[in-house]
Amino acid sequence: MDAPAIAIANRGAVRTIVLSRTVQHNVLDVALTQMLLAAVPQISRDANAYAIVLRASEPGWFCAGFDLRELARLAITDPPAAQAALDAHYALIWMLECLSKPVVALLDGAVTAAGAGLTLVNTHRVAGAGYRFAVPGVHMGLIADAGTAFTLARLPDELGTYLALTGASIERADAFALGLVTHCIGENDFSSIEAALADAQTVDPLLDGLHQDPGPGPLATLRPAIAASFAGASVETIAQRLAVQATGGADPKLRTWAAETLSQIERSSPIGAATTLRQLREARDADLRHCLTLDHRLARRLIGSHDFQAAVRARLVDGDREPAWLPARVADLAQARIDDLFRPDAALDLHPATRQEMQAARI
Repeated sequence: MDAPAIAIANRGAVRTIVLSRTVQHNVLDVALTQMLLAAVPQISRDANAYAIVLRASEPGWFCAGFDLRELARLAITDPPAAQAALDAHYALIWMLECLSKPVVALLDGAVTAAGAGLTLVNTHRVAGAGYRFAVPGVHMGLIADAGTAFTLARLPDELGTYLALTGASIERADAFALGLVTHCIGENDFSSIEAALADAQTVDPLLDGLHQDPGPGPLATLRPAIAASFAGASVETIAQRLAVQATGGADPKLRTWAAETLSQIERSSPIGAATTLRQLREARDADLRHCLTLDHRLARRLIGSHDFQAAVRARLVDGDREPAWLPARVADLAQARIDDLFRPDAALDLHPATRQEMQAARI
């Protein structure tokens, strides 16, 4: 028999949820999502539980996001099931956001795509030495999903736009500087954190006492160049600005960075990139509940698209191949197609309960 996708341990005042689907780096498939949706409210209503710890059993990976193969298959063979899967994923993110108990994520590994969204709504995000953050949806014909756009849109100097349009991976020093994690603590201290929480020690003083400042990360020196390039109103403008930096800049390191960054954007799905940029711009003035509704709407429509299906086949089924995007260039993408992705649909859109309603239900 397959091992359970999650394990729950009760220890004193702490309840620990361990993601244990190690074969695929804890991707959020339908089964795992339903397990979490069932477990979290029970813990929330447990009067003896002071805090929740969320961690993974696999070193190097916390959560690799949605199970894209499953979503691609359901989008073609059973669209109502695909809709239900996305409904559940987004309900889980909103549930974690509305919890009245602290949630401490112990992250000694990669959090990507919807896996990043799963952690950003935790009250405390503790990065071990192996922590990495990435939102690579554009390379799969998708967006910055599961609420990540809400956070990325608020990062300074267009750093969120850079991360979303390139899928670049950053380590904990940059993540801490940007507030994507709240503490940097060695993984050797994770067990002692759980033990202290089991004794109901107050979370913030506990984690603050163990935190070690990681210093500046590589993004610190790139921020002016990122701000100059990624403030553009269109993907084409951003690409043009990167091309200028790649050929005319005085600093050879910045020229190399600009060329590599431009290459990442050119390899991404045109519809994914254009949709993501508009999504980020709209997210700047929206609350998380609205952003989740928009993310859900876009994801629901994109999982049936040519680009997403082609990316799953090329990159996940057949191997490390380059998908054939349709259209092949952002310049050939009709604006009406993007507008249609953003069009509200009262029947199928997500309608989350308000935060007050969620907390009144003791979620």
